[in-house]
Amino acid sequence: MKTELSEGGKAVIGLLREFEKIEEKNRCLRVKFLDWLSYQLADWSVRIKEVSDRIDSPCVIKIGEKK
Repeated sequence: MKTELSEGGKAVIGLLREFEKIEEKNRCLRVKFLDWLSYQLADWSVRIKEVSDRIDSPCVIKIGEKK
């Protein structure tokens, strides 16, 4: 018995194939490393900004305004 897929069924199969490609990419060591590095940089950025915000001492070296 031959079964034809509807347009919706073909769309679902296409989506599943795309998800499989994404999952395969996420198993790549380079992608995992870059995701980790991105997370670390974002975390460090937040912590550095918090340190900057806590500075309450007078500034010794001043720079001019941006043009």
